[in-house]
Amino acid sequence: MGSVADLRYCAKYPFTRQSKEYLQANGRDFEKVDLDLLNLATERIKEAMSDDSERVKAKYNELGNSREEFLKKELMTYPLAKIIAALTKDRFILTKLGKYEAKKALHALQLEPDYGVVEEMSRQFFHVTETQDGLAVPFEEYLNNVPEDKQFRLINQKFHQGHVIIDKYVLSNLVAQHVFNSIVSMKLESEDLPKEFKYFADQLKFQRQKDYSKDLGEVKYEAFPPCMVHIIQDLQSDEIVSHQPRFLLATFLANIGMPEDECVKLFASQPNFDEEKTRYYLRHAAGKKSGTVYSVANCRTIESYGLCYRDKTCRWPNPMPYYAAVKKRVAPAETAQANE
Repeated sequence: MGSVADLRYCAKYPFTRQSKEYLQANGRDFEKVDLDLLNLATERIKEAMSDDSERVKAKYNELGNSREEFLKKELMTYPLAKIIAALTKDRFILTKLGKYEAKKALHALQLEPDYGVVEEMSRQFFHVTETQDGLAVPFEEYLNNVPEDKQFRLINQKFHQGHVIIDKYVLSNLVAQHVFNSIVSMKLESEDLPKEFKYFADQLKFQRQKDYSKDLGEVKYEAFPPCMVHIIQDLQSDEIVSHQPRFLLATFLANIGMPEDECVKLFASQPNFDEEKTRYYLRHAAGKKSGTVYSVANCRTIESYGLCYRDKTCRWPNPMPYYAAVKKRVAPAETAQANE
């Protein structure tokens, strides 16, 4: 695979077998760290987090017109961006990157003039078979990779001997969803990688927390205990969060005195968000309905809920003393930084 046309294909579809083979053939195993590439990979993640819908189309056009050097960088930053995002252990970042890469894949696949390209690619990920009604994939593979949209519900599909009949549109969506799933499910430990990867992951996390803190007024997001950070990340990842973690977060926010409008922002990304119900929920936790402010559950109770994500910084029996202690450390550090 040495032609520019091959490279363009790999840059357009960096998740394919051909792309991995291209990188291996060109000696890109990433054992030698290229800081410029890591920086570009981080910028790729930031693009994903910007939620710029026009960027997907613009990137597709760039890939169609760009020269070899740009295409190589576009290909090489894909696995690097996945690694950096995984090292942040931030579901919000992983979800944003997953959606961005899935949208780019779907856009490119739907514009493919040759259905054979889509079919051949899909066989890398699914057991695609031919039936008298068209192509089909196993029932389980369909369920594991189908987007959450009513048009893809099983009740709207045709079946053949344990398989779901699919066309180019559905097949393209399955591939795109596979790309999303492969990114959000990534788990890596920094000990297994050069320290430069962790540096860029930490910078990304720091910037995200800094940006987020601006929206939280006097409340210090940096001082939130791991359990609350994890719930917030889940709320922002577009996955529906159940009652228990929502109420746990609501009581914590009430006890640290976060303004109601700021609290509402934390829940606004949920697919089933209802502002009126959310405000009622928050006022109930804050005691504005009953006159009694709910206390925050202790760590033992939180652990029994399966919501404890204790790390080496967590030495308290309750989220509240954790927040109070860490906030005291954060404030002087910020003051010193401001005076520099």
